[in-house]
Amino acid sequence: MPGCGVFGPVDNIGLCDNCAAKLDRDMISTRVWEYSAAAFMVAPEKREAVQAATVAKYGASLVIAAAEAGASRQARLNDGYYWNRENFEGLASLAVALRADPRLEELAEYCDLREKGLRRDAFARLDAFLEQMRRLDASAQRELALQVLEAHWRAPQAHAFLAAPLRDRFLEPVLEQWRAEDVSDPVPIRALALLRRDHELLEEALRLDSKDDRVRIALARILLRAVDYATHHLGEGRFIGDVDDAFEALAKAASLLDGAASSPSVTSLRQELEQLNGLLCDWKQ
Repeated sequence: MPGCGVFGPVDNIGLCDNCAAKLDRDMISTRVWEYSAAAFMVAPEKREAVQAATVAKYGASLVIAAAEAGASRQARLNDGYYWNRENFEGLASLAVALRADPRLEELAEYCDLREKGLRRDAFARLDAFLEQMRRLDASAQRELALQVLEAHWRAPQAHAFLAAPLRDRFLEPVLEQWRAEDVSDPVPIRALALLRRDHELLEEALRLDSKDDRVRIALARILLRAVDYATHHLGEGRFIGDVDDAFEALAKAASLLDGAASSPSVTSLRQELEQLNGLLCDWKQ
């Protein structure tokens, strides 16, 4: 996805606020209504007026979206944001997995609708699912919360899945209550730790089960991200933080990965660790 290339906060497809606004105008100009945040609440009968006003003010040329001719361009724009394809494919696979339990049908339909870009309908279905969960007893809520998280962990590329209402109104309250009622049970601690990617909770979960590879990988990833952040201005001659602390973080990450079974995730993180270690060694010389 082309953008301005300026370093700073970006959204889930890598665009800053300014470029995201330009992309939104591109969506309106090409009448791809379902992917426009600005057009989301516009009544269908008023959309053409919004499109005409946008073109009159900014012109018809695309700025951010791929400027391909005719139907080919339109097909790609309509193709679920082809540059965000992994997310949409992940949502589709989640819908299939969730349908294994009939109690999760509403959540599966939410995934289907998000995958199609029908955000308003999707969140209406999510709200129905959350109301359904509210009426269940604690045992069923806990069982289903774990099923939902397990499905999510198997499809991590679907970053749009764990929307705030799903976390705030179902997953976190259920796990927090479970943890408070049974402090000796490692299951809710582990689930909360992985859901929040909370360093302290992950350490606690690892103390309860030192052979938990998913927790080991999550902790190693946090440590590597911290070192990556510390080194991201090296090209400008600046290191953020203390180099010795960064070496210590890499050593801890290496130890965590050494205790995990071989997997593509572990291999990828080892490669990242070696690259970061090389950067630190070059910087310290």
